[in-house]
Amino acid sequence: MDGRGGSAAYPAEFRLEQVQVAVEKAHLDKRAIDLPYSEPFEPEQLTPAGFATCRRNGESLRALYIDRLALLPNSLNFETSPNQVLKVRSTQYRRTIDSAREVLAALYLSPEADGANSDGRELEIEVRDLLKDTLLPGYQESDTLRRIESEHLEWLMASWQDSDDAVYVRDLLMPWISSSIHIDGGEIDVKALFDTVASVKALPSPEDRLPPPFFDGNLYKILEEWSSKKEHGLFADSPQYQSLAVGPLLEEISNKLRYSSRTVNSVIGSGDKNCSNGVVFQDGTESTARFWLNACHDTTLAAIMCSLGIMGPQTESGFYWPSFGDVLAIELFSETKQGDRSIDGRYAYVRLLYNGNAQNIPALDKQNEAVASEDADQYSANAQESKYAQPDRGMCTLTKLPEVEENSYK
Repeated sequence: MDGRGGSAAYPAEFRLEQVQVAVEKAHLDKRAIDLPYSEPFEPEQLTPAGFATCRRNGESLRALYIDRLALLPNSLNFETSPNQVLKVRSTQYRRTIDSAREVLAALYLSPEADGANSDGRELEIEVRDLLKDTLLPGYQESDTLRRIESEHLEWLMASWQDSDDAVYVRDLLMPWISSSIHIDGGEIDVKALFDTVASVKALPSPEDRLPPPFFDGNLYKILEEWSSKKEHGLFADSPQYQSLAVGPLLEEISNKLRYSSRTVNSVIGSGDKNCSNGVVFQDGTESTARFWLNACHDTTLAAIMCSLGIMGPQTESGFYWPSFGDVLAIELFSETKQGDRSIDGRYAYVRLLYNGNAQNIPALDKQNEAVASEDADQYSANAQESKYAQPDRGMCTLTKLPEVEENSYK
């Protein structure tokens, strides 16, 4: 998806308190297969188009959250602690760190700064150990996760082998690919082929880089769907996998929403003694940041959306692959007309934007229905029995932003 402006509006009677943004790394060369017309490339790193996409994302975020909504100050004060206003995090890969720096360069820093403040100081980018990084769902060391993945892959391989899709791909590409195309393993697998086609399509003059059949529309749809089923299917299909793999990330997101610095005082006033003056992490540190920028991966975005019921077999859109540079934003609002901005589920609201467009969150609908019918326990029991995972409940103590008359929007 290109274009991050979207169509979301902002209700005048609601106050934006916090935003958590997940930015998918921008275009990089992921050609995993040597094919005719290919030239040398640097795999898995940002291309010039990727750097430009990151800059545009940063410019869009600045235009919305700084210039228009004033969620953040116009400039950062390095004499205090800018990380108490803006927190930045990336996975450990060069491509995501580069993406974070480019977004920051457009969000807050001068065009010439290239990742540093105009006075030469850099914003801190948090990078965690690979196996402990919640921005990489499923990377944890877990025998249970590996067993579930193995069973899922075995089922998927059998499904692909005799499918009409496999026959279509084989017949279309036979003049250029003589070996069998597998879901996993072998000389060529579906995901590697999809990465190659997607990367080339986003480069200048793609027709000079691959033969025409590789740009067949049906081919792309088939490769995208099966690749997404392979990489993202378990986030929607297995409640146990969802809980173990993406549960820690959703818990972090939820904690930041619940303990937003702009709402914490009223929560404490309501008698909740577990709250502090900001988000408290496992190491005991706190943050009152209102904007959280996470440079991550397509799988991160897909895992969140599958877990919240936005993507997957139970949705109209089914499975798809997040595009280079896609942006997912989770916004927290308080209802200003109430005066009391507590986030106990009554006066705080959450909204999820994908490339600037508001998404329906089935997780909130299901949870609110269960609570309203005083049947939350039965809802939990049903979730254990369902073939497909019921959306994660970690964010469901907050209510989704209600629809408001159009003329009341900013």
